[in-house]
Amino acid sequence: MFFIFIFLFSGVSAKCLSKEDIVILVDKSDSVGDHNFEILKTFTRNFLVHFAIDPGASQVSVVTFDNNPKEEFNLNQYSSLREIQQAISNIPYSRRRGGTDIGYALNFTRQNSFTPSHGARTDATKIVILITDGQSPIDKEAELLKDENVTIFCVGVTNGINEQQLRRVSSHNDYTYTTESFANLSRIQTILAEKTCADRINDCLSNPCHNGGTCEDQQGKYVCHCRGTTTDKNCYVPGFPTVKTGLGGTTALGNNATISCFVLGGCTGIIWEFQHNGVTSIVDTSDSSKYSGGTVTCTTPSLTIYSFAVSDIGSYRCLAKNSIGTAHSPVMAFMDIPKYSPSVSYTFTKSVANGVAINVANIVSNAESKINVDSCGTFYDYDPSSSVENPCTMSTWKVTLTAVLSAGALVGGILLAYRLYRMKVLRSSLFGEKASRVSPYKEFSQQSTKEHDVPTFNTDTSNLEQSVAPRGHGFSPFR
Repeated sequence: MFFIFIFLFSGVSAKCLSKEDIVILVDKSDSVGDHNFEILKTFTRNFLVHFAIDPGASQVSVVTFDNNPKEEFNLNQYSSLREIQQAISNIPYSRRRGGTDIGYALNFTRQNSFTPSHGARTDATKIVILITDGQSPIDKEAELLKDENVTIFCVGVTNGINEQQLRRVSSHNDYTYTTESFANLSRIQTILAEKTCADRINDCLSNPCHNGGTCEDQQGKYVCHCRGTTTDKNCYVPGFPTVKTGLGGTTALGNNATISCFVLGGCTGIIWEFQHNGVTSIVDTSDSSKYSGGTVTCTTPSLTIYSFAVSDIGSYRCLAKNSIGTAHSPVMAFMDIPKYSPSVSYTFTKSVANGVAINVANIVSNAESKINVDSCGTFYDYDPSSSVENPCTMSTWKVTLTAVLSAGALVGGILLAYRLYRMKVLRSSLFGEKASRVSPYKEFSQQSTKEHDVPTFNTDTSNLEQSVAPRGHGFSPFR
């Protein structure tokens, strides 16, 4: 059993050696509170352990925000992990009855944190990690950061967040992580560190190149190799349709889900893409038993997914084509199922046999496909039909297995203790208190020797059989 746990939970990655400028935006609004703000600081300190902090490797800045952002320290202010961790520990939390303004914080970061005067380097990968427990109106602040080759990751804590909003702020849906409480925040620490290491970031994951352009992933940015003479960064050609995918959301298993698509300009057809675990495929809208929607008409294009299943969880994108080429939405809609946390419970059923009360344990677990609750949340990546583990989180099947094993061990211990107790009671009733302490069968007689008292067992079992006979079937503590 020990080796099973080692196998499941090993895999701690080495330090990230990439050259990157990391700005961590930490929510310190009134809804966070003193205690949870300390948890956020602990999370941030522990998160940075995974990075090599050095002027030639990673630099870190922390910006706290409520209604107003504040740069606690800039990118090149500290050059060692110890100094940065100490600086984070010294950040105070003050209740100013401030709200949450994510857009302002993103704009502040673009205009200040990623400038040379604040330590930003032109040859470093630029990364923003936004941690918040709230939501606020956001215009184009995130897109302006992305246009400057900044990769954005979002961490949403508690049910006060707008998950779909955070997914749109992130550079990709898979760069959004959610947890229902501050206490569970540490669970995503390692996977977030792995994904934010520049060497592991796929800058082409969002398929930014239009009209069949080929995307090349370069550290901290992407380059589109366009067809023809197009020189636009994303291979956009004047006359392309303007297309945008509607919002995603959650739907219960078995229900139908509809995703909107908005198209401006000339359009001759609609195509839908589906992306899961970084793999992109074309939705087979010819399968009328599974899909319906605007695959040809551009008037009110949409995609309806019938009988939503676990395999339908993922990101969807609308593409519009005309005589000039094919344009796609810059954003994707993430479709999910409502969150269910895995749980394990056990009950005791009491039965009476021959005057003896017996407790029988019953272990119940909801560890089935329905606990695929959030592709990038705390409790997700158990898919019985797939061998590919979701890259976003700690495995739910691992969490559930641990809970089941723990509950099983507890129940086993209780049953063992009960069995020993019943055996002792039976021996005491059959042979007397002294025999129950010395032998499980029958008190022995003793013969004296010169040096020792050597016990000689009485092998006459007639009394034993006579005593046990009224029980009818022999003794079992689990009858």
